[in-house]
Order: sequence, then structure tokens, then C-alpha cells
Amino acid sequence: MPGRNDNQAELISTIDEALLKISDGAKFDVPLVFTGELSEWTAHIEGTKYDSSIPAELARGLWEFQEQLYRAAAFALYGSDDIRKLTGEQRIDFQLIFNVNEGSTSITAVITGFLEKLAEGMTSMDSIDKRKTIITVALIIAIGWGAITITETLADVKKAEIAAQIAIDGNQQETARLQEFSKLAEKNQVAARFSKASEEGTRAIVKGASDAAEIKIGRITFDSEEIQEINQRAAKEKADAKIISNDFVIVRMEFRESATKIWLASAETGEFSITILDEEIDADSRKKIWECAEKRLPVKLEVNATIIRGQIRAAQLIKTVQS
Repeated sequence: MPGRNDNQAELISTIDEALLKISDGAKFDVPLVFTGELSEWTAHIEGTKYDSSIPAELARGLWEFQEQLYRAAAFALYGSDDIRKLTGEQRIDFQLIFNVNEGSTSITAVITGFLEKLAEGMTSMDSIDKRKTIITVALIIAIGWGAITITETLADVKKAEIAAQIAIDGNQQETARLQEFSKLAEKNQVAARFSKASEEGTRAIVKGASDAAEIKIGRITFDSEEIQEINQRAAKEKADAKIISNDFVIVRMEFRESATKIWLASAETGEFSITILDEEIDADSRKKIWECAEKRLPVKLEVNATIIRGQIRAAQLIKTVQS
């Protein structure tokens, strides 16, 4: 197969190559090796405070980005984005080393080791899905997918400008494939979690460099006005916590090691998901949820929901409620 070397590793070095390989239906039968533009995460920050140094606020933003990647890795391996699921060794495996280039605040972090360990840990996934997922995660991190996602909240003129820039940097075919990739990143649950990690991590970095003249993450550049707009929107969109007791339809369930992810829906809340760790639910509650799912009956639950812009972004089960 093209892209494989004598040591039977599959080499992927460009965005366009990765976009093609996502949909080729091949199995994960040899290690994936990411090189070139897919081998690292990059950011560049312009401003008087950002000459070969990382101020404390920016360092905090980078750490929040790292924590988001930890959560996504925990979700990929254990079905729960609880960082406590990761062992000390795994935290080391998934830790990015941020390097500042001399003479500027260009920050790079090699992601090849992260991707290799992620692939090693995903032992229960179908071979074709696993290969597709790892390539998708590599793209999400390397191209700064979170920065692209954030542009959805900006003015239409900015989105048009970014679309044009992507087309210039790449080519028309690549741009079309990126649009298809966007749909894939939403449907693949692990990819969707890494997409969220990339977006939240990018927001943290933009917040940490709020006085920068310009921030470039992956392919996307934000000027000072856009940096302020993103941070102002974030301040207005602070999460609200709300206890909701309702009859929910169980849309689907996914079982992972020591955890179950359940998608719930009601007319009042729309669809959202909760992850239940085995050790955090009693036998009676588990039985009730399982029976309602099997019989396709609504189940009355009390959940602690995190709401942003009127939508439930995260929720935890408090208890089942007797009807």
C-alpha cells in the first residue's frame, strides 16, 4: 500500500493525504506514523509581552488545553472524560511538551507520541474505525480544528475570510474534503470529544493571551479585535448549573469499560448525554434504566446539567426518581 515503508508502518505527512485515507476503508493493521504538518500542534502569538516568553496567563491557557486533551484521551480509552481514569504513566504519555522558538512566541508541541499511545490504548475498537479515528484526531489537533470551530461564533465576513484563506493555503479538493471531515468529526464520538477539547483549549489560549496583537493557531489567525470578541462572548456565555427532573427517552446507550454513556432526550431539554461510572450507580438504579431502555419506556431521572446558550453541554446523573 502506498505510504508504507519497509518496517511496515503507514506514513501520513499531509492534510490532504490524511483526508483521503480517512475514507479509504483500510484496517489498522500496521502502526500509523504522522510526519510533516501532521506531526505537531503550532501556535504563534504577536505582542509586546510575547517575545520568546510565555507569561503566566498564557501558561495557564496552555495547561487548560493540556487538561482538555487529557479528558478527551480518558474518554477515548474509558468512555468517561474523567481525568482520574488516567494512570500516572498515561498522563506522562499524553503530556505535550510546548517549545517556544527563540526570537518569537511561536509555540510548537510534537503530537506523534500522543497519537501513538492513544492508538495503543484503544484496544476494543473495530480496526477500520480505529484507523479512521486516529487519523481524525491527528487532523483535529494538528490543524487547530478548535480555532476553526470558534469562527462559527464570529461575523460572517470573518468566516468567509477564513474559508478563502484555507482555500489559498490548500486547494479546492482539500477544502471540499475538510467540509466532509467536519461532518465526520461530529459523528465519530471520540473525534467529537477531541473536537470539543480543541475548541475549549483554543478558547483558553485566546483568554490567556487576551492582550496579544495577533494569535495564530493551526491555520486560523485572530487579530486583536477578534481576540477581544471571543473573550467577551465567553464572559457572556458562562455556564449555568441547573438540577433537572424529567421523564427522558433513552435514545441510545454505549458500553465502555467500567462506564456507560447514555443519550437522553425530552421535549424540554433536547438531546444530551450522560456518562455513568459503574462504581457511581447503585444496582436498583442501574436495573431501572436498563429495563426502560429495553422496553423503550421513558425513565424519570434527576440530572445536574451544565447549560450554555440555552443548551445542555454536560450533565451528571444524580438519581433515578420513582414515578
